[in-house]
Amino acid sequence: MMKAKAISTLLLYLATLCLAYPATIYKTRYNQYSGLARIADFNPETGEVDNRHEAFDVMLDSTGIFTPAYRYFARIANYHNQEGKSYEIVSGHRKRHVSSTRCGIIFNALNDSNYNAVLVSCHNSRLHDDLLDKRYMEVELVQVRNNKEQVIKSAHIDKNVDMADRLNAIGVDVDHNTVHVLVGNDKLNQLFTVELPAMHNGSHLGLATGPGARVQVERTVLSYKTNDRRIVNTPWTIEKLNLHFARSQNPYEGYWEYLDRDMSDDVLRLGGRYTIALVATATGYDIIYVSGAQVKKSMWTTGMLKGRLEKTIFTDNFKASWIDATLRPIDLDVQAAFESGVILTIKFPVYKSQVRFSKILDR
Repeated sequence: MMKAKAISTLLLYLATLCLAYPATIYKTRYNQYSGLARIADFNPETGEVDNRHEAFDVMLDSTGIFTPAYRYFARIANYHNQEGKSYEIVSGHRKRHVSSTRCGIIFNALNDSNYNAVLVSCHNSRLHDDLLDKRYMEVELVQVRNNKEQVIKSAHIDKNVDMADRLNAIGVDVDHNTVHVLVGNDKLNQLFTVELPAMHNGSHLGLATGPGARVQVERTVLSYKTNDRRIVNTPWTIEKLNLHFARSQNPYEGYWEYLDRDMSDDVLRLGGRYTIALVATATGYDIIYVSGAQVKKSMWTTGMLKGRLEKTIFTDNFKASWIDATLRPIDLDVQAAFESGVILTIKFPVYKSQVRFSKILDR
């Protein structure tokens, strides 16, 4: 049985993400560990999830998937995957050891108790027989319903994968109800294809760390082609934002309004006099759209993702990404900085432009 720990936002790295026009491929990248800090098994110093419990750690991203065709991959390493070793976990008041730990990706998730997952683990056919022993990786596509796990299909692989503690990519290529499962280190292997009876509109993606596993995620990659604005939806509403900010002790969280800009409209045009909200994440802030859109106004509603700020080694300075009025991501060399705690400047040096926001102190 898998016990879950849901996480609000976990997409660590989004690449080749088509946001606006079906005929055009747009790329964006995020390196977000948002929400990981909320689970006890996450170590912020190492970036690892070390699960020493009987149940799975299940980490779900909050953004819903509304397109029927997408690809989702995670490149992860399981440090507790050494041949001939076992790892201690706590089961109730007892301690026991497991030797074959599992980890993988989650997709088609309704919540942290109902989802599909691709899980990998390594085994030896005859551990103590040097002549006949063969190490292999087992890849399982599982269905979890009300925390009860059922294996839909599995396969064994012993080539083009790392069967110790180095990185492997685990992925699914989804086309409506058809799911292709792929695994590999330097070369992806398509292992099998299944038809799932129910692929849920608005489902979520995530990661799974099994009992005894100690996992580090290098990146996740989500790619799809759609002009659906809902790909930038978040769970935030005005009510939720107000409640969150009322309890927040973070001086930068809250509402920010357009102050001024320095840009040439023929190079980069600001889509409105925006009011935005900043919500803290483990690596910076999510920029949430509140109001003020003028260009493509009908495409924007309160709560949509407008961009992200990612911490750097410099205090109050961030790498940034911005989603423009047409839902096109802009992240090339974008920078952001706070001034005196009440001014946020977002710079677009490639376009020789910047926009400033001021913090709303009485809202």
